[in-house]
Amino acid sequence: MSLINLKKGGLALFASPKHIASHRIRIIASCKDLEMEYLEIDPDNIPGDLLEINPNGRLPVLVDRDLVLYDERVISEYLDERFPHPALMPIEANMRAKIRLFAYEIEKNWYPDADFLEHGKPAAAKRKKMQKTLRENILLLTPFFKGRNFIVGDEISLLDCCILPILWRLPLYEIELPKAAQPIQKYMDYHFKQPYFTEALSSYERGIRHD
Repeated sequence: MSLINLKKGGLALFASPKHIASHRIRIIASCKDLEMEYLEIDPDNIPGDLLEINPNGRLPVLVDRDLVLYDERVISEYLDERFPHPALMPIEANMRAKIRLFAYEIEKNWYPDADFLEHGKPAAAKRKKMQKTLRENILLLTPFFKGRNFIVGDEISLLDCCILPILWRLPLYEIELPKAAQPIQKYMDYHFKQPYFTEALSSYERGIRHD
């Protein structure tokens, strides 16, 4: 039977249980308490019928009736507009622009190294360099975490949902933060115990941390 036909109708997310981009969308869905069918997909063995509706093979894929979306940023904003409560983007245009710009920088400067450290097989020297670069890029944002539970605004936003999957995986990347990064640690401690975060974790992701 076709994998697409297995979905029961309505909202469905075809996503990897192991990748940052899919984790990001699961957090958003959890924040909104969406009734969404979740189908785990092995990114190295994507079913042919899923490739028919998404030929580039990129995960996650969101299906909402006849609409098929890929690209985690597009899916993020679609879910926030389609299901506006609770809103994960502020009303103010300047704040929305700030969140989009931050997310763009995270996707450009954090995601590639993080994905390769988790799923690639870099040589020891290259891995060490990527760990150093990712660690430094994370530490650059330390001032924005100081005294705050949220990066922008007073409530969780799409930006937090973008950042949290990488911070959760720091032990996997063998990256330790210095004492000077205490604001980041407090930020992680706050979010990692929230239901919207814990309920979004796959079994693979739960195994990353045992604290």
